[in-house]
Amino acid sequence: MIVFLSDNGAPFPREKVTLYDGGTRTPLIFSWPRVVPPHGAAPVHRRRRRREPLVPRTPRSRQGWPAHGSAAAPVRGAPR
Repeated sequence: MIVFLSDNGAPFPREKVTLYDGGTRTPLIFSWPRVVPPHGAAPVHRRRRRREPLVPRTPRSRQGWPAHGSAAAPVRGAPR
């Protein structure tokens, strides 16, 4: 799995610290062979926390880290 995420710049006026375009439309791109189809696209969605769905896919357990949310694999129909 390859994940690309950008924050669209610094917190300048009318950017990330407000609800204007500069910081609210951030790209999130996945490459996950055999799970996400090539050239696939998902509808725009709101996601405050992006780490939690990826933690179950990491090789090491993150015990002791507070986590909220749900894993992405069961939602996408991926093998566990």
